[in-house]
Amino acid sequence: MKYSATSKDFNYKLKILIAKEKLFWFLTPKIFTDKPFCGSYDKDSFDLNLNTFIPSLKPFRIRGTYKKNKSNYNIEYEIDTTKASKIFSIIVIIISFFVFNLLAYSETKELSIAPTILIFGFALFGIVMRTLIINYLKRKFRKEFNLENIKQI
Repeated sequence: MKYSATSKDFNYKLKILIAKEKLFWFLTPKIFTDKPFCGSYDKDSFDLNLNTFIPSLKPFRIRGTYKKNKSNYNIEYEIDTTKASKIFSIIVIIISFFVFNLLAYSETKELSIAPTILIFGFALFGIVMRTLIINYLKRKFRKEFNLENIKQI
C-alpha cells in the first residue's frame, strides 16, 4: 500500500535515524548503532528497513520519495517486501504442497486432505505474520519520523 504524509523535519530525521546498510547484510544483520533504521537515501528518495538482529525482517522495506515545500516535506512511501522474498515464499508453499502430498500418498496409497490443510494453515500463518510486521513497521516509521496528515493513496 502506498501512503502520503507530511513532516516538518523529514530530511533531518533521515540523517539522524538512518544507519548506512552494509553490502552483506545477511552476515551481520544488525548495524551496531542506536539508530532504528538502516538503508540508503538521497536528496529525494529513500529505501529503509529495520536495524535488527532478525534477518527475516530485512526483506520488509520502506521505499519512497520526498519533496520540500514551503514549510514542510511531502512524503510518498510504500511498505512491502522485496520481490525476491515474495517469489521465494510462493515457491516454498508450492514445493511444500507437493512434498507433503507425495509423502502422505506414499504412506497410505490414497489421497488425503490433511496435508493440504496443513500447508494452507502455514500459508495463512505467514500472511498473518506479514500483515503484523508491516503494521509494526508502519507505526514505527510514523512515530520516529513524526509524520502528519497520513493518507492512503
